Amino acid sequence: PASGAWDVDGLKDDLRLAKAAAAAPPVQPARPVQAATPAQPVPAARQGGEGESLFAELLALDDAASKDDYFDPASGAWDVDGLKDDLRLAKAAAAAPPVQPARPVQAATPAQPVPAARQGGEGESLFAELLALDDAASKDDYFDPASGAWD
Repeated sequence: PASGAWDVDGLKDDLRLAKAAAAAPPVQPARPVQAATPAQPVPAARQGGEGESLFAELLALDDAASKDDYFDPASGAWDVDGLKDDLRLAKAAAAAPPVQPARPVQAATPAQPVPAARQGGEGESLFAELLALDDAASKDDYFDPASGAWD
């Protein structure tokens, strides 16, 4: 991330979704999804419609979903794979009972910022836990190696 910090809130949210998905029975898709092959790329117009549809479905399950996370206005392209992954996690989370945290999490306030050393440890720990549940998780989404900080 450009901010040079771990995205600890994003990690916690993704970890919550991944735990719920791991605890839930597999979700069967409503209809088969055919992946594009290099010989048959998905036309941009169809991808836009699919992206909009997938985002609408995700937003119905997760009101915190942000279009900015999936749509690039400069290119007009949707991150359809990312939408599908997050939609799968959101469906599993919706079907699963609420996950109780192992320990209370105290949010940092502007008056009490989380020390960088502690944030790094927390970020590493959260990311390791997320990675154990979702092998597609990427440290680049949460950590800036240039500054050594979690977003």
